[in-house]
Amino acid sequence: MRIHLNKDQIQKLKKNYYKNINIINFSKTYPLSRLDFVNDSIILTGTSDNSWTYISLDNKNDMDGLIEKLREEDKYIAIFDKSVLDYYESNYEIEWKLSCKKYVYENDEILKPENVYELTEDDAHYIQENNSYNDFTDIEYIKFRIQNGIGVGIKIHDKLVAWVLTHDDGAIGFMHVLENYRNKGYALKLTNEIIRRLLCIDDLPFVHIEKNNEKSIKLAEKSGFKYFSDIHWIKIR
Repeated sequence: MRIHLNKDQIQKLKKNYYKNINIINFSKTYPLSRLDFVNDSIILTGTSDNSWTYISLDNKNDMDGLIEKLREEDKYIAIFDKSVLDYYESNYEIEWKLSCKKYVYENDEILKPENVYELTEDDAHYIQENNSYNDFTDIEYIKFRIQNGIGVGIKIHDKLVAWVLTHDDGAIGFMHVLENYRNKGYALKLTNEIIRRLLCIDDLPFVHIEKNNEKSIKLAEKSGFKYFSDIHWIKIR
């Protein structure tokens, strides 16, 4: 039986909306197999490309209660708190870790529409082949995100040269511009358009950027995003 967040639980998470937007968005689309609260802290497991466990610590006093609810089968973990990350790094062998800065868009002004190409499932293979993070994604995941999220691109002479999508947690991602088409403003154009579309459906635009990706950080800040916190994804060996 599929588990859902109820209205009261969503309101709990919305007390720290910027932090928990990933969990709220993920639960809208993907089947949940587990939902545990310790006061306003949460452990949630659901399946997109993998079975992901999200852990959000609302209060440090809840840490021991959350630890008691962890399971050995939790292998792919999304972490929002350094204390939770420290716990895993001290007690488990980490196969890989991806750490990013989370930027949130705080301006509610609706931008003017941009003339862009609507991505289709037929674009999934091409995007996967040219995706900088193709070790962390697969074609079926991209197809599902095109179907169930927002995906737009730019075509030049019928060639897809730039694109952006929303991830399973609603974050703006997959931003890529082919090398020969960079420095033409395409990334900014796509960013503005996906922001506009998210605001039109009353969703919060946010993005995760690796700490050393200075170009993407500058693009995010130019587009109106503000740094909020760090976020980490790990895989337990």
